[in-house]
Amino acid sequence: MKRLKKTFVAMAAAAAMCVSALGTSTAALAESVEYDDDATIVWGLTSSWADLTPFSNNSGNSYSGIVISMIYDKLVYCTKEGIYPRAAESWEMADDGMSMTFHLNPNSTFHDGEPVTASDWVFAMNLLADPNSGFADHSALNIYAGTNDAGDVEEGQELGIYAVDDYTLEVNFKNPMKEDTYLISYSWLLTPLPEHLLGDVPSENIASNEFFQAPVGSGPCKFNSVVAGSELHLDRFEDYYLGEAHYSQMVLRVMSSTALATALMSGEIDCQFSQISNDEAMGLQSLDNITVDMVEEPATTWYLSFNNQRVTDQRVRQAVNYAIDKQLIADQLLIGMAEPMESFLPFSNEMMPEDITYVHDTELASQLLQEAMADGFDGHLTIATSAGTRERMCAIIEQNLEAVGFDVDVEVVEGTAMFADLTKGAEGTYDAGMIGFGISPDVCYYDGQIDPTMATLSSVTDMTYKEYQLAYQEESDPDAAKEIFQEYLTYIHDQAPVVFVVGTYDCTTYSSRLGDVTEDLNSISLRDIGVWDWKVTK
Repeated sequence: MKRLKKTFVAMAAAAAMCVSALGTSTAALAESVEYDDDATIVWGLTSSWADLTPFSNNSGNSYSGIVISMIYDKLVYCTKEGIYPRAAESWEMADDGMSMTFHLNPNSTFHDGEPVTASDWVFAMNLLADPNSGFADHSALNIYAGTNDAGDVEEGQELGIYAVDDYTLEVNFKNPMKEDTYLISYSWLLTPLPEHLLGDVPSENIASNEFFQAPVGSGPCKFNSVVAGSELHLDRFEDYYLGEAHYSQMVLRVMSSTALATALMSGEIDCQFSQISNDEAMGLQSLDNITVDMVEEPATTWYLSFNNQRVTDQRVRQAVNYAIDKQLIADQLLIGMAEPMESFLPFSNEMMPEDITYVHDTELASQLLQEAMADGFDGHLTIATSAGTRERMCAIIEQNLEAVGFDVDVEVVEGTAMFADLTKGAEGTYDAGMIGFGISPDVCYYDGQIDPTMATLSSVTDMTYKEYQLAYQEESDPDAAKEIFQEYLTYIHDQAPVVFVVGTYDCTTYSSRLGDVTEDLNSISLRDIGVWDWKVTK
């Protein structure tokens, strides 16, 4: 096992004893593999990263997220398979769920060789929580003691993140928190910044400081250069404390989504952030230089995220949900490698209420639309989407909506522009955007998309969502918590702040010279990527 979750340590030790007892030649086999330490791994990105600031795009720019995860460190590494130590070697949640303590890896250093201590983590979080710092969005900090709903430190208060000693970090919450929810859905925001380099810089507008043009982080990759705004070059950080990697450089290259499959086949790129379509993936599976893995359950949910401050009528959002032929999209566009969705959880999930089902009802959709139009809705929707599979889904959705009386414009835009616009609320220009969101092992992972106290893609203002979220976290009885969560899902389904379309059984495709990196690539949506142990074979 290449990474150990804390609860698996004993199992791993026992397995190691068994291997030794059997006299296996695993070590000899490993030695026979030759790695290319001078190799360059090239990623294909269909949209550019926004910038290299770790906190300015936490509301939705996933393309920035993949870059940030490489340059800057995180406490834990979350995948669809489990939660593994990263900067934190171990951790404990308080019995009352109001705080967590993290024991940091003492071998962690910044890219300039200086040690990373708990003070660097606290320093960074206090910069983020400073309303004068210039970071675009820090509302995700509002779960911590001492902050208001905007994530700013309250006057006369301290941010509830403390350095107990050089290698012990404590975080304190406003309300009880479940361990997995915090680790998977919230801890990704925390990252250290070098106090020895930034400590004397005034907090005002630090986000625009030249430091972030060539940042010094403590992650598995070091900044090298940006080439013409379309390529980012990163070097492997050889002193990264989890380092088992065998390559020299990572290059992230912006390219058209239609070029990804061809670029993979030719060897121009080794992997990609946005999945190529499943039919393209299946066409590549016979090639010796390409690995194609199919997940066994829906890995990504695709949905229309409304700007709820522009589309304020619940009946309009419901009409959209009933009008879309989700089964047609799953069967014909996605070749049966998808299923209709009515939630951010698959129907098979035990937390899904039995009375939430997929219903395609054009008569009901038309009726709801006409009622809304009688009360002032003009019938027009502008839907933003990026190119590729999302665009093709939107073409079918446009036909479905126009068939029941909507007037629809679909605009193909860059992902970063769509994300930024949807978070503007009433000042935005798009009524909805087509979003792909990874299905997480944490059932609360989606909360951040419909949290009225944060800047989100749905721009919701209804505090009922937050009340359900808090009630679930505070309930310690599993049965009672499940009941609350199912009421929450029912409320989401009725209000339709977003319209879920399909969940896809994604194909993961990448160059075979990378070995087995399926788990890493399947988990990119969790805002992390474990490139510290990637190996390129000769």
